[in-house]
Amino acid sequence: MPEQEFQPMGAAYAGWLAAQDSVPADGKNIPADGVCSGCDRLKRDHEGVERVLAIRKLKYFNPDMRRMVVKAGLPYCNCQRPRRAG
Repeated sequence: MPEQEFQPMGAAYAGWLAAQDSVPADGKNIPADGVCSGCDRLKRDHEGVERVLAIRKLKYFNPDMRRMVVKAGLPYCNCQRPRRAG
């Protein structure tokens, strides 16, 4: 296996800071009203939540695949979802 070069921690941190600075202000944090008060999970179809997820590439439309891509593990609220009979 070829050896990988590691960059100094300062350079890695500087790169992370630059990436954070490129995120628009309204995409940095989930809005307070985008979190369910009953279970502390993300509300589905909330405009602010969807914007943050899209900016962070956690949920977006992929035109090549012609479908929505959702990264696994997003903690969505199920409080208001109708339960299946059975």
